[in-house]
Amino acid sequence: FVFDEWYGIFAPAKTPRSVIERMNAEVRKVMELPEVRDRLRSLAAEPAAGTPEALGEFVRTEMARLQKLIAENNIKGE
Repeated sequence: FVFDEWYGIFAPAKTPRSVIERMNAEVRKVMELPEVRDRLRSLAAEPAAGTPEALGEFVRTEMARLQKLIAENNIKGE
């Protein structure tokens, strides 16, 4: 079993699209800064920034994958 760690920035469901787009643009700018990219890589992280839609699809895919893993292995919460 391989465990991947990732981070995302989320906002409430009814956040105006203009706010989401601004947040995304600013995060993308920061993620392109050489000092940010270098620091993340020094922590064995691969810096990446995409669209809100891509993050949503990634989260849906991960949830489905993990739900299947949990069911197949009869994993229970404590």
